Order: sequence, then C-alpha cells, then structure tokens
Amino acid sequence: MTSWNMSRNVDTEDVGNEIRGVLPYVHILFSAGNAGEGRQMDFENWCSLISTVIDSRNKYALSRTPVLAGVLRSDVSEIASYSRMSQELGADGIVIAPMLGPDPEKVLEATLQNTDLAIVLYSNPSMHKDLELPVEFVRYARDSYPNRVIGIKVSTKNSDVFRQMLSLKTNSFKVLQGNTADGASSLNLGTDGIVPVEACIYPKAFRDLYETIGFGNSQDSDACTLEITKILADIRSKKSELSLSTLGVIKSELVKHGVFKSSRMYEG
Repeated sequence: MTSWNMSRNVDTEDVGNEIRGVLPYVHILFSAGNAGEGRQMDFENWCSLISTVIDSRNKYALSRTPVLAGVLRSDVSEIASYSRMSQELGADGIVIAPMLGPDPEKVLEATLQNTDLAIVLYSNPSMHKDLELPVEFVRYARDSYPNRVIGIKVSTKNSDVFRQMLSLKTNSFKVLQGNTADGASSLNLGTDGIVPVEACIYPKAFRDLYETIGFGNSQDSDACTLEITKILADIRSKKSELSLSTLGVIKSELVKHGVFKSSRMYEG
C-alpha cells in the first residue's frame, strides 16, 4: 500500500514504516502492484517506491525477503523501461499483467528482453475488462521459459478458472491466490500462497492462516479462518460507513495503527 505526501509524491517515511511492520510475517514483498497503486504512478514516483521498499527490506529484514516490482503497464515501451529499471534498482523479480498490453506474448517478450529477473504473471479480470488471462498462454510461458517465468498471481473470482491455473503448478512454477476472500479455500486446494492486500494492516492474521492450513493444523485453522472472515467483514462495513473504496479503508486503518501519518487517498 502506498502513502502520498502533500506534494503527491510517495511518502517514503510512511512506506518504510509499513515495510518494517509486515516484514516479520511475509515471505515476499510485492510493491507497485494494482492495489498498491503502481499503475497510477509516474516513473519518478515508481522508482522512489521500489527503492524505498528495497532499502527498508535491507534495513529491517532479518533475512533476505524477495522484493517483486510491479511492471503493470499497457505500453510495451514502458514495460521495457520499467523492467530494466527494476533490475537496476535491485529488485529480485518483476510482476507483469500480460492482458494490459497489446497481446500477452508481446508483454512477456518485452520483459524477457529487458531484464534477467524472474517473472511472475498476474491475472486480474477486474483490471482486464473482465477478461481472464488464457490458461493456454500461462502454460506456454511456463514451459517456454522455465528458468524465468516462475509463477502467477490469480485474482479471478471464477473458481473453475482458478482450478485450471492451479493445475499448472510445479516445483518451479508457483500459483498464488490474489482473491483474499478465497484464501482459505484455495490453501485447502493446495495453492502455494496468498497475496492479500489486507495483510498490509493485519499481516500476522494472514500468516497464521497460511501456516495453519498449509501445515495441516486443523485444530487452529477454523479460528484463523474466522479471524480473517471478521477482518474482511469489518472492511466491507467501513466501506459503506465511510463511503471509501477498499484501498481507502485500508489506508485509514494504517493511519489508525500509526503506520501512515494521514489518510491521503489516491483515488482514480
């Protein structure tokens, strides 16, 4: 989640506080994603955000937590530039949304040709005009570039599509659930991990959910699932009460928790 100062630039102090808060509980940091407002940023602010996340990781992490840089653009030349800069800034991998570009293969080619970093695909129909990233393309990317394309974040609400994507997982290609509401059920199905934006506020709750279900601790999994259900219900309630988007509610909670200094919303 990104904080902005009064000049509409990334508030690096707030972002540093956020990274310090989530680091003990997460396995990967995904910066400049869709929910993190990466698509709305100009190049300078994007660089500032990625640099801040990497510097904060280096400062606060007890071990090297990988940083993924979101390269979510529709223009192939921009994708190439952001991919090159991701490597220069020291990111460990990049995340691309192939359906945003002219066609998925051109987006993939732009990243492959402009960086040596590992690539994670991102499928999110809500930002793709309700279109799903074709399973056939994901299989092609996985099989054609086995040492480069290492996984996919799937944010579909279509359970059949998610199961098809899940069938593609291998030891070297991971499938991650991006739809928070389906986190528990997808972990039971064998997904490799979850990517909940709500973890910016409650990282421990989601780590507990992952560990209990992932390690088969059924005695605690019901309690963890219930806690997540309550968190999501509270966010839905505050969206209605405060007339904010999900991102707006999360930012307001980060202010309440003392992570961000003020609730500057970056809408639209």
